[in-house]
Amino acid sequence: MEESSWQQFVDVKDENGIKCLYGIPNVSSDNGIGIMQTTNKPSLNQEKIKTGIVYNIEQGINLKVYVIDKAENSRPYRVVTVKKVIY
Repeated sequence: MEESSWQQFVDVKDENGIKCLYGIPNVSSDNGIGIMQTTNKPSLNQEKIKTGIVYNIEQGINLKVYVIDKAENSRPYRVVTVKKVIY
């Protein structure tokens, strides 16, 4: 498993060597996508998981909560919605 270094996108430079505002989606060698390195799941919106920072975080949290809850066998699956992102 690789870390995302808190990056949703990988830097890309144009033909003049100027860094573009958005790069390409950060996909690791183990297919983790974006900030949360969410693994490609058919039930997720594939375009949003690559380009939507908040969506990537929400789904990453949901998957981690599901794994923890499943391991504990104590709580049902909870849906997390990010209401505000603080920079």
